[in-house]
Amino acid sequence: MAYGAADQHPASGRARSFDRVVCSGLGRFSGPRFPYDEALRLARVVGLDVERDIIGTVAEKKSSDVILWDSETRAAKGSLGATDGSRAMLDALHHAAYAGRTKNIAAAAEMLSSPQLGILRPWKNCATWLLGKKSIGRGS
Repeated sequence: MAYGAADQHPASGRARSFDRVVCSGLGRFSGPRFPYDEALRLARVVGLDVERDIIGTVAEKKSSDVILWDSETRAAKGSLGATDGSRAMLDALHHAAYAGRTKNIAAAAEMLSSPQLGILRPWKNCATWLLGKKSIGRGS
């Protein structure tokens, strides 16, 4: 994902790498479950270690798959990061999704429109997925 001058990500380069792995996985496999070897390749490309940086933080490994946690699971495990996206944009998106689950969609939308966060164009697909039926519905 390339960021132009108008799309400056608020987080560090490491956080951008982390977010790229997560959103690439979501995009390529149309959901939160994808092959471990693909997660490994994606992480290596951007200089991350799957076991250290992803498993146990935002996902779990089951058999030969990586399953990304939804906002509710991350909240229950105490692994939600900063609401401002300073560690990773996924943290801010998950905070908004969790607000949508526990409060209402208006609360989620308010979090995403925060001037400190400044949701960026490249994250709209990720935000849409997280706030969509798959993330908000109790059956996800």
